[in-house]
Amino acid sequence: MCNLYSGMPSADYEGETRSIRLGGHSTSIRIEVMFWNVLEDIAAAQGMTLPRLVTLLYDEVLALHGEARNFASLLRCACLRHLEMKADRLASAQRRAVEQRGRVAGDVDGALERIDDRDVGVGHVARTARALRGDAVRPRDARGEG
Repeated sequence: MCNLYSGMPSADYEGETRSIRLGGHSTSIRIEVMFWNVLEDIAAAQGMTLPRLVTLLYDEVLALHGEARNFASLLRCACLRHLEMKADRLASAQRRAVEQRGRVAGDVDGALERIDDRDVGVGHVARTARALRGDAVRPRDARGEG
């Protein structure tokens, strides 16, 4: 398991400093490359640039808390929260797909159980079953049943 984490390219966890203008002031933020990548994905998903996303987060933190203590950590945590929510959405979609397949299978079974022999005819059902199994289909008798 350790190779899953320790085997990743060191460039992914190297710190990278970027200059951004926040609150009218130019500042530098240093976080790992992987976090910058996630922030870029978040910004793209929101239809905005990375500097706009970071500025929006900064402004929201100021509005909520009056200060942005350890803003780099907040950015990292925002990335983790984003990935958690993305994983939750994926898991929910997978559960819905499995449930949908179960409902479809149940609907087919239910439809087969609801087939009324008078509507379809026992002979037709029997011939269809034999044909599906590969058995020879017998000719119909005088009543139209096989």
